Amino acid sequence: VILADNNSTDRTTEIFKNNLKESINIEVYKSKTDIKSMQNFFRCIDKVETKYFCWLAHDDYFEDNWIEENLKVHFKNDECITSFGECIFIDEKHNRFYRTGINKNMHVPQSYAKGDLMKFINERQLWGVMYEFGLHNTYLFKKAFSSKKIINKLSSINIGGDTCLTLSLLSKGSLISTQKTKFYKRDL
Repeated sequence: VILADNNSTDRTTEIFKNNLKESINIEVYKSKTDIKSMQNFFRCIDKVETKYFCWLAHDDYFEDNWIEENLKVHFKNDECITSFGECIFIDEKHNRFYRTGINKNMHVPQSYAKGDLMKFINERQLWGVMYEFGLHNTYLFKKAFSSKKIINKLSSINIGGDTCLTLSLLSKGSLISTQKTKFYKRDL
């Protein structure tokens, strides 16, 4: 497990270490200053050595079958760069809520084939943030973000960075949804 602590004040490292099983190895990378979440995520990419990976914020979690169901998607689809399930937004008390402009029918992001950039733009009803928190094929992901220049541009975007990230993913692989699992994203 790679833990990238962006030096926020949420006690990420302490909470994580206290709740991690002893049999799991952990590498901790702590920033000297508080950096943006996108920068924090991207600095981990070079450290990933597994075939698949996922990003989790300190207060996100997924169902017990999430990894298994998402791996099934990848095993069946060679061009799958990211797989995902229903994205449930929750508040600090773990109550489900719907963000402004999003209803209960929109919480399962749609699947898109490799290269469907215009289809994604034309149909997009959700924020691309839901695609960031899927199970990613490491090789294809690194291919989509092969230069520091691309990563720096994405990290510098305050609004719309999630859409740019999703379009970069679609340029190298497919985004595929599974209806068999859920991801819980805490949001205020």
